[in-house]
Parts: sequence; structure tokens; C-alpha cells
Amino acid sequence: MTPEKAMPALEIIDGKEEGFHRTIFNGYCAFNAKFFPDRPAGQELAIALRDPQTGKAIGGLTGHISGGWLVIELFFVPDEFRDLGLATRLITKAEEEAIRQGCHSARLDTHNPKAMHLCRRLGYVVFGELDDYPVRSSRTLYLRKKLG
Repeated sequence: MTPEKAMPALEIIDGKEEGFHRTIFNGYCAFNAKFFPDRPAGQELAIALRDPQTGKAIGGLTGHISGGWLVIELFFVPDEFRDLGLATRLITKAEEEAIRQGCHSARLDTHNPKAMHLCRRLGYVVFGELDDYPVRSSRTLYLRKKLG
């Protein structure tokens, strides 16, 4: 007779638990490798924007590389450092790293009109939209770009 497995508990956490994102990401990649054995394993990508005085991370870009795609999840530049071209530099650096790792395309989403303008200027094109997200009477746009 097989012993009954205990059911895992569900718990809402603050997202700051050490290694939590890495655990989910690694599990996701390993599971999908069964279905796409020829696709390289995914890896996280993070580019820090550091305070010039303290060296502390104050912004940057996060995403991942998987299956020949760069997926930009978040990018942020603090107000006091805006209009210096840093968002462009963050995205460009991420694209350069993705190309170095063999990526053919990139994707991201935004609901910020200023970010949308930047992304279009960098060659991203809209391939979809979601109305009323993140709030009613707004929309999120999904963009992609061919790399290389």
C-alpha cells in the first residue's frame, strides 16, 4: 500500500522570500524542457542601475532569456535620473546580451505611454493589447522586436 502524500499548503507571501523566484523559474524551465528538448534552458537576466554615490541598486531591468527570446519583465529608472537616456541604455544592453546568447527576438508589455513611445522608437511593434488593465479605461500593450 502506498502512503498518502501530504497536500502542500498555499500561502500568499510578500515576494521577497530568498530564492523564491529562482525556485519557480527553475521548475518552470525544467518542466518545459520535457516538451521542448531542443530549446536551451531559460535563464534570468538582471541589469542593475546603481546610485553613483552609494553603489546601491536604485533601478534597472529584469527579465529572462528562453527559447531564443528575450522577455523584458520590468524596467525602471528613478525620477531624478530620467531623461538621461538610461531606459534606452538598459533595454539596449539587455538586447545585446540576448543576441550574445543567441536570441532572435524580444518581447515586453507596458501600460505607460512614455515607455510605449520609447519602445516604438527602439523598433518594437505592437502585437496585442488588453483593455481595462491595469485599471478601467487604460490598456496594456504587448510589443515585440526582431533582434540582430
